[in-house]
Amino acid sequence: MRLLPLCLLLAFIALIAVQGVSHEKPRRAQLDPAHMPMVTEAKRDSTGNVSVTLRRAADSHFYADARINGRTTRVMVDSGASLVALRRRDAEAMGIRIEDLPIAGEARTAGGVVPMRMVTLDEVDIGGIRERDVRAAILDLPDDQDMPAALLGQSFLARLTSVEIRGDEMVMR
Repeated sequence: MRLLPLCLLLAFIALIAVQGVSHEKPRRAQLDPAHMPMVTEAKRDSTGNVSVTLRRAADSHFYADARINGRTTRVMVDSGASLVALRRRDAEAMGIRIEDLPIAGEARTAGGVVPMRMVTLDEVDIGGIRERDVRAAILDLPDDQDMPAALLGQSFLARLTSVEIRGDEMVMR
């Protein structure tokens, strides 16, 4: 009789253990930049200079909604990127005819090496900081999952007076 409660307890534990086992491939947790909380504050000082403040997102990156060639595009600030880098779908949405651009080299991404095409963007504007004729790479990524937002690299950032990070804020001037 003493074995019955023990058997029931073991059966219950086994049931819980089996229910917790999944045969599905585990998915990598991802944060969707399109839904990142982002506060952009733009100020113009008495001399007319603009400063833009971005808040750090939950994934520790800084995102902004940029106007690139007249189209709003979510970008992630990447000071380690040499150029502004667009995903193929971003470029197509801007009306850039990608097939007309020759492959100019390869880019190394988290997902591997991908072909890239070079383009000069007419205008990149973030909160009133506006630069014209900005060099950019269009990356032919097979899956945008490897690059959830366009990258705002040095071809834009190097033109600014300063880029500062203070705590959870980035200030661009």
